[in-house]
Amino acid sequence: MDTRAAKLSFHIDGPDRLKGNVTLSAFLKKLGALRSALFESDHIVSGSKKASVECTVVDLSHSSPAMVGLELSPLHSDPGAPQAVVRFFCNTAMEIRSHARRPSDATDALIEHLQELVQGVGDTFQSLWIEDEGGPRVSIDVELQTALQVITTPTRRSYGSVKGVVRKYNSASERPSFRIFLAHNDHAVTCYFPDELIVQAAAAVEHAVTVSGDLKYLAGYAFPHEVAVKNIRVHKRDAELQTLSSLFGAMPRITGEQSVADFLSEARNDW
Repeated sequence: MDTRAAKLSFHIDGPDRLKGNVTLSAFLKKLGALRSALFESDHIVSGSKKASVECTVVDLSHSSPAMVGLELSPLHSDPGAPQAVVRFFCNTAMEIRSHARRPSDATDALIEHLQELVQGVGDTFQSLWIEDEGGPRVSIDVELQTALQVITTPTRRSYGSVKGVVRKYNSASERPSFRIFLAHNDHAVTCYFPDELIVQAAAAVEHAVTVSGDLKYLAGYAFPHEVAVKNIRVHKRDAELQTLSSLFGAMPRITGEQSVADFLSEARNDW
């Protein structure tokens, strides 16, 4: 094992009706949700959209519960990245579970991946937990599910507008959506749009837009979490906007019989 690496073990026990075994679909979904949660934690810790760690399967067993051993190794020069990613993920999940409180640096994407992990508890799986080698055990259970419901329950709704840059367009799901990232704080707002706006939504990707619709806010947040979109307005890029020099001569008779100097002097007196 790379001495700079961090190691996690993922354990899942199937429902009683399957004698503790777990379906392949449920197994892959949960392992995929953990992978996504770890890589989102990587983005948060590193502050970069590029991965700083690589995740490798180093152990496998099936004895009800099934277990997968994962090793996170640094991709770049930061030897502490794997430990930092694992620590952030574990601490975030445990804080939410213990206090039903959303950490300030937990993104919407990370919360969604935790929801994917806990979905189906008591049905598709009986128990699921993640252990940090030499560290805490993170229980993915009913307590975490309840806490996630508390922190994601809308506290208020209103009609309004949100402006930002469109990314993460997804028209393949049952509810087509994209995400708007606000320029001043990079807060992500999930925008669900109806089928009749799918052409406008596709054209808006990587553009600055203003969307209007029904806004949903979560507890403790000044910015909306979701928008049910009614209208999309795409803004022109800076290079497409008219310059002052391009307006020269656009209104040649605006001053009438006055000279430009007299016209401006009179206009200023009206201010």
